[in-house]
Amino acid sequence: ALREGIVMECDAARGHYYLGICLNQLDRIDDAEDAFEQAVAADPGFDRAWYQLGIVWDRKGDVDRAREMYRRARQVAAKARG
Repeated sequence: ALREGIVMECDAARGHYYLGICLNQLDRIDDAEDAFEQAVAADPGFDRAWYQLGIVWDRKGDVDRAREMYRRARQVAAKARG
């Protein structure tokens, strides 16, 4: 259903985000990473997607890259608050 919504372009960023959440919970980490990357490509201001990328990189064991994603999530959230 999520993939169908993405194809229909209802809200590509959020569709990819929720797909990434599901894939991460299924331990399909590489697929989850792809989904979150597509979410931030569709909406670079989507702080939750950046945060989830941090979680993915934590799970992959790349702490430095995870920190960068968490930092990016904070920056995007702060910018949105003004």
